[in-house]
Order: sequence, then structure tokens, then C-alpha cells
Amino acid sequence: TYEKIGVADDMVGRLEGKSSLGRLGLIIHATAGYLDPGNNLKLTLELSNIGKLPIKLYYKMPIAQMSFTPLSSKAEIPYGDKRINSKYYGAEEPQASMMYKNFKKKK
Repeated sequence: TYEKIGVADDMVGRLEGKSSLGRLGLIIHATAGYLDPGNNLKLTLELSNIGKLPIKLYYKMPIAQMSFTPLSSKAEIPYGDKRINSKYYGAEEPQASMMYKNFKKKK
């Protein structure tokens, strides 16, 4: 995304598509639309057109929206905490999956 977005450790965010573009077939994310408590990054979109016609997107065109939900308490271990493997924390550019890091042996 163009914007960097973050939430405190007592909040979560949810990425969703814009209705008008969704009606044309634009999918913003396949599964990863959740912004974890404490994360701050430029979100990586998983764009897909499931419509029958091409969709033209323009630089800085609003194609997604965020909703925010407060938690009843702060996350005990927020995203980015040194105790967990926060692979995408603070990302400034789109990133491919780092799922392999879930299986690396710790030294």
C-alpha cells in the first residue's frame, strides 16, 4: 500500500475492499486482511480480479479500506515483540511469504 498503518497493542485492524470495485470483481486480499495488535507497516495486498473484464487501477487510487476494533485489554505479546517471530513487522515494501521461517531451527 501507499500508506503505512499501525495499531496500538490494544487494537486490531481489518483490511477490506471498496464496494464499487468489489462489484467489478476486484479482490483485495485472499486471506491476510488482519492487522495484528502492535503492528505498523505498509500492508501487502493480494490483488485478484475475479470479474469477466479487466479493471484499470491508478496510482494512489483508493481501492481498500480499514476498520478498527478495540480489544478489551492490551495484547499480552503484541506483534513485533522480541519473544515471537514477527516476520512482517514494520515492512516498507511488499513481501513474499516467509512461512519457511516457521520451520527454521532456533540456535
